Amino acid sequence: MSESNVAIITGASGGIGRAIAEAMLAAGHHVVSLDRRLPDWSHERLEPVLVDLFDPKATADAARDVAARHEVSHIVHNAGIIRPNLIEQVTAEDIAALIHTFYEERLPGITAELREFSFQTAPDLPPGLVDRQRLYQILDQLLDNAVKFTPRGTRIRLEVDLVPHEGDQRLRVSVADNGPGIPPERLKSLFESFEQGDGSSTRWVGGLGIGLAFARQLAQRMGCLLQAKSELGDGATFELLIPLR
Repeated sequence: MSESNVAIITGASGGIGRAIAEAMLAAGHHVVSLDRRLPDWSHERLEPVLVDLFDPKATADAARDVAARHEVSHIVHNAGIIRPNLIEQVTAEDIAALIHTFYEERLPGITAELREFSFQTAPDLPPGLVDRQRLYQILDQLLDNAVKFTPRGTRIRLEVDLVPHEGDQRLRVSVADNGPGIPPERLKSLFESFEQGDGSSTRWVGGLGIGLAFARQLAQRMGCLLQAKSELGDGATFELLIPLR
């Protein structure tokens, strides 16, 4: 088994979970399943870890244990695959156009969750340097958080503009909501693995708390910066700062 070829599967249940596991195994990965709902089947490279996903502490402890024993190359969560060690290609892209396409594709799903979803972009923006697939993975994670951690009727805004940054300029892609916000003591650790907006199980909603940590890692590997700001009771804003071409 390669120490850099270990995949953790969680939140992908039933036939979907098995199909993902089989694909990972066929590709030569060692698979660690943290999903108690995955069908009971055996494989020499499948390592089942029985854990109740609705117990956030037990899940976090199990995931930490796996990470301590192996260098994890893939996280498969809710059938979405994050490969933190892989950036396909960073190229100059029309960020406003990419984000508009992303918005139109995600709009039906967000509104189906009874949230308002809007998009706005500043005019005449310069190209930015990104890996398109990883950019969409980061935004999916930010939108997923905005939906899971806000009540129905919340307004979610997706915006693109140009801002000063350390004597230069960067494109800023923002995902903002007017939900309950994040306690200030949690903001500093928000992007650490297995952290959520608040430490209670009510904010886990079946999640692992690994998404934001890997989203930041993906951003850093592209040369971007992912940050958050929030005031309790006044929503939260996540900002991705993208270097210009």
